[in-house]
Amino acid sequence: MWSPCSTSADVRALFDSIIERFPTTKAKLNATATIVHFPTFEAAAVKVINGEVGSLTASEWKAIKRFEVETASASSRRKRKRRDDDEKEEDFATSVLRAKKASGRQTSAYYSKLPEKLPPTSNRCERLFSQAKLVLTPQRASLLPVNFEMLMFLRANRSYWDMGMVQDVYEQM
Repeated sequence: MWSPCSTSADVRALFDSIIERFPTTKAKLNATATIVHFPTFEAAAVKVINGEVGSLTASEWKAIKRFEVETASASSRRKRKRRDDDEKEEDFATSVLRAKKASGRQTSAYYSKLPEKLPPTSNRCERLFSQAKLVLTPQRASLLPVNFEMLMFLRANRSYWDMGMVQDVYEQM
């Protein structure tokens, strides 16, 4: 369900629609499920992405306030363009996301685009712990924590380095 192009708001809209259709999935897919490590921040990020800043609670505002760029005056509010619905049938995910974007409200504050780029934290954490399980073998159980942490950091950020870069850094030390 998650892809590099999807936002937390997209994933939340899809999960909420699945919960409506299949109520038994609520325990695992709910916004406050145990797998969500920072539910207040994720809820705030989803509201900001959807343009629902006016409905932020005090705790949600506190969690997302570092991403606020500037406050807009009432006369300079951005207007959202509404797309005409296609007459052809859409798949489930496309129709849910289009309906969610169409119902967005105008905001009185502008926020950084960074929350839109953040992947849902539960996905990232699950991948990290899955990798840790693969890396922490009985042979590596005697590693010092700092060395294990370095291995995990390098493995989690594998796309940012290659062996040549590691060799250059090692030689500089």
